[in-house]
Amino acid sequence: MNKMPSSIRRFFFNCIAVAVLLIFILLSHPFLRIPYDVWDHLIKIRNIFDHGMCYLYWPDDPSFMCLWHFLWAQLFRILSISDTLIWARIIHASQFALAAGAVYYYSNTVIRILQPDMQSVHRNALSYFACLLWFVGNGTYSIVHQQSWITWYSVNYQGLTIPLFWYMSALVLQAFFQNPGKGRRFFILCQVLGISALISA
Repeated sequence: MNKMPSSIRRFFFNCIAVAVLLIFILLSHPFLRIPYDVWDHLIKIRNIFDHGMCYLYWPDDPSFMCLWHFLWAQLFRILSISDTLIWARIIHASQFALAAGAVYYYSNTVIRILQPDMQSVHRNALSYFACLLWFVGNGTYSIVHQQSWITWYSVNYQGLTIPLFWYMSALVLQAFFQNPGKGRRFFILCQVLGISALISA
């Protein structure tokens, strides 16, 4: 009996891993306990959505660094979604997936640099395991609640900026250690500059 080709095995392995991740994301819930800061961010999005201004409690006291809030408010306007709790689920799920993808990409890049001869199926398995360690190992005992990193930060701007930092770090490592061509280096530089501007906005 012929063995299954390695490319098909990799494909099925990746499909199973992604399916498990998506199921876990869809079954998870954002951390919405009062009075934690997730509600500050949702209130700012609500005020932008309803009034076009980024503030927490009083219009005369506007907030700064509201790009993340403006982006989500605009998306929810386009989608005609006005339920704040649905907003929280959408932000949580999308930023959870983004974080998983960014950590996987960073881990895969580091392993590829350190062990260039490792088979891709083993490298992928280690990268998925790194995602698990990231979400479990970075659980933070915050105040009186033990929550995994993404549950705690998935509905605020850090759920976007920290994954983007890991992705940007992977790009920088590729530029220095994988000898990309000039076109690829230029593309990496543009991404790094763009992400840096977004993170600092």
